[in-house]
Amino acid sequence: MAIELAGDATNQYIDCGSGATVDNLFASGGTIALWINPDDFGTAGVATIIDKETVAGQGWIFFFNTTGVLFFEQTGTANGNWGTGNVVSAGVWQHIALIYDKSVEANDPIIYLNSAAQSLVTNTN
Repeated sequence: MAIELAGDATNQYIDCGSGATVDNLFASGGTIALWINPDDFGTAGVATIIDKETVAGQGWIFFFNTTGVLFFEQTGTANGNWGTGNVVSAGVWQHIALIYDKSVEANDPIIYLNSAAQSLVTNTN
């Protein structure tokens, strides 16, 4: 299944609701995998790929910055912020994946870019 978000560039999103599976995706281990083809990296500091936040402000975000570096941030009881050393490319289809289990606070995510596990250069876990 392919979904392309077109039209208003400032208001593109898909609402997945708030089912327990989505709210607690990483509670005992979860995976996000998708294909992306960014036009550019923006100028606002963060280009969100996918995120989930609860009313209480707990959640997670998978994003890249203005230079294309991938990041994952987890907030709540198991806080952490991790970035990769490699960057995604603008104008090219590439596969990214994230595997994370927040059941143990010291766990780090595994971030993949085109099937290659990336070294984590930022870790504030």
